[in-house]
Amino acid sequence: MDRKVLVLIMILLLLGIAGGLVYMFFFQGEMAPRTSLSLGTYGEKPGEFSSPRSVCVDRQGFMYVSDSGNYRIQKLDPKGGVVVVWGQNGTKAGEFDTPTCVCADNQGDIFVSDYMNNRIQKFSPVGVFVSEIGGLGSEPGKFHQPLGIAFDSLNNLYVADTLNHRIQKFSPSGKFILEWGTGQPGSGVGQMAAPFDVAVDYRDNVYVADTANHRIQKFSNKGVFISAWGCKGDKKGEFLMPVAVAVDEDNNILVIDQGNNRIQKFTEEGKFVSKWGTAGSESGQFYMPTDLFITPEGDIYVADCGNNRILRFEKQRGFFETKPTRSPYLVPTGGGIVVTPDEGEGGETPSDPDKTFDIREEDGGDDGGGSE
Repeated sequence: MDRKVLVLIMILLLLGIAGGLVYMFFFQGEMAPRTSLSLGTYGEKPGEFSSPRSVCVDRQGFMYVSDSGNYRIQKLDPKGGVVVVWGQNGTKAGEFDTPTCVCADNQGDIFVSDYMNNRIQKFSPVGVFVSEIGGLGSEPGKFHQPLGIAFDSLNNLYVADTLNHRIQKFSPSGKFILEWGTGQPGSGVGQMAAPFDVAVDYRDNVYVADTANHRIQKFSNKGVFISAWGCKGDKKGEFLMPVAVAVDEDNNILVIDQGNNRIQKFTEEGKFVSKWGTAGSESGQFYMPTDLFITPEGDIYVADCGNNRILRFEKQRGFFETKPTRSPYLVPTGGGIVVTPDEGEGGETPSDPDKTFDIREEDGGDDGGGSE
């Protein structure tokens, strides 16, 4: 190769690298990942959606969508083709009244928050009903309009019991283990106000979207408060109705900031990293998004509820970066009902980890693993 041509190529490469570094320095947090898939339009046919509230992906790459307005779950192949559809409006086993979160456990079974029926239903991957837990109430094991669900490394189930303002934990067999939260809305340490979602990281720490307090709270898997961040607003690190939370392959925390139609990314300590999204229906825009799911490879699926579509964003990888090899899908998280933000200010970020709050625990059950 001619020396002049080689020098020119090297100069162009250096200019490209420098330009990228300048962009990252001055515009950090504003660049969206690349949209690699957009599925759905409004309707009731297979492959169409009416207010899709939640999405998760199993180990084989099949997508499960909570098609709430059509009272059903749709299973799609990795390219978006319909595999199976199940559910209808009702109260019997396998029927739904506003299905919200859909989540695959570590064994591949599918769990659905049946919001208005105040229960969690379990299905096989092809939609065969297996079992259910719950019923309306405030005692342990009962729910009042549950939303987000997630699993830890031992397949224990966590439920955001939204209008009981608490998190409940169950063994893989569905036995109640413990709860935390006072049962009444509050903004103190460990208190919650309509928590919409829950997620578990790879150390089995638990993150709660404390929605009406416009903040994220972090707990151990035994409900011990660790930290919290966020307040009501539209600046970086502030929220207007955070309705979903998920953990990526690097243990970063991603939050759907629904009222601001964006996704924000934080370190596990709550330090702001980046954000993307504005209101709209174009690429990289959202309208009342309700859920997100992150694969071990770092790809992000979003239930863009108001636009009646599912979006997939590919992780942007550096030249020498390879896909991670972490295999467990321990980041499926829930979806939230769209609500109107209140006019009051959100709760202040707790600053005293020694303050106490209510935790109810029962003996027995398969408790989760360690945490920080």
